[in-house]
This record gives sequence, structure tokens and C-alpha cells, in this order.
Amino acid sequence: MVAKKRKDSAADDPSPQSPASSGILNRRLDSSSVAYRSFSNNGLSARSQDSHAMHMETRILKEFDTIDASLMGNMNIEKFSDYIARERLSSMPHRGSLWDRVLRWAEFYALQINNYAKKIGSFVPESQYAARQIYTLLYSIVELGETNAGALNTTFSIFYKLGLSLSFLSSHETQLSLSTDVREDVSRAFRDMHLLVFDVASHYHGSVRGLGHKSVTLDLTYLFREHLNNFHNRRNRYVGQSYPSL
Repeated sequence: MVAKKRKDSAADDPSPQSPASSGILNRRLDSSSVAYRSFSNNGLSARSQDSHAMHMETRILKEFDTIDASLMGNMNIEKFSDYIARERLSSMPHRGSLWDRVLRWAEFYALQINNYAKKIGSFVPESQYAARQIYTLLYSIVELGETNAGALNTTFSIFYKLGLSLSFLSSHETQLSLSTDVREDVSRAFRDMHLLVFDVASHYHGSVRGLGHKSVTLDLTYLFREHLNNFHNRRNRYVGQSYPSL
């Protein structure tokens, strides 16, 4: 994979795919969207109720020099989809090519995150806040570029499959808050996805640091098996509790 710099690698020589040469800062999304804070029914900011997303925001800003508070605060599903559309216009990938699949699966996964976050918003008040962080992390992964399409294809094929699971859960909205146990598994499944995307983005940027044009192969199913297993176990418990006859 082609290397890109992180904050702790500022002294490294910039590669051809670094933010300075790839135009990543110039292509950042505009700042016209609403603030990223989601609110619960009682009007309190989700950030004041649950520290998980706040903690993740701190980690993201510390980890990635291509992400700042403005980019993350102004990100939403519409802006992420617009970004994918611009990438398509810029690269014009052939239908079915590696880069075409990366872009399609990235947008599909983001859309499923968005839908799921909406469905659980009544009992996970910071879900939209966390979803914006996920879109931003997906953006940072896609920004690794078409040069790395081979590795990213594997990554986003896994995200695509996870998106299908999220789509299934979202399509059974009335069951998502069936009981305290179900709500717990449903909310923790979203947290699993949040942590997974962060760790994948961090691992990519960390693994390629200082490697120049050397390639890196990531076995996501092994490296992130804990997040993946946790998510699948929670999904299976949800199905068992909601549909015991299946």
C-alpha cells in the first residue's frame, strides 16, 4: 500500500499519496451542515449523557492528521455520498473494477450505518453523533486512493457484509427495543461497528507509515476478530430473542 502520514510521522518524507500532494485538504467537505451533536428526547446533548462518542472523537483527532474537528463536525451522510460521487467523476472507474466496488461498498455501508443510527436513536441518543465519526473514518480510508484499491477491496467487502446485517436489523425496527436485553445488544452492536471502523482506519494508516510504495496486506478477519465476533454474537442473540422460532 502507498503510505500516508499520521500525526506521529510528521518527520517522514511525504509520499506521492500524502495529504499535501493528493489535495486531501483542498477536497475537504464544506462547513454548511448542521452541528454534529445529536439530542435526546429531553433536549440534553448526547455528549453530556454518554462519554463513548466523546472519547472516540478525542482518539480520532489525536490519531489522524487528515481529520480535524471541523471536518468531523460537518460530516453527514449526504456529504459522504457527495464525496463518493466526486471520486467517481474524478477516477471514472470501470463497472466491476476494484475501485468501483470499493466506492459502491463504502457508500452502501455508510448508508446502512445512517439508517441503523436513526432506528436506535430513541434509546442511543448519541447514535447520530457517532455515525458522523464513522463516515469521517470511512472517508479517511477511501482517501488512501485507487492506488490501494486491491487492499481496500478486501476491507470494504467485509464492510458490505456487515452492512447487510445492519440492513436486516434496521428492517425490523419494532423489534429493536423489544426488551432491555435486546436494546443492550442492539446498542452495543453499533458500538462494535464504531470501534471496528476506527481500528481499521488506524491500522491502515499505521501499517503504511514509512513504507513508501511497498504494499501491505491486512487480514481483517483475523486482526479485528474480536469486534467482528462481538457484533455477530449480538446480532445472533437479537435474532434468537426476537424470533425464537427461527
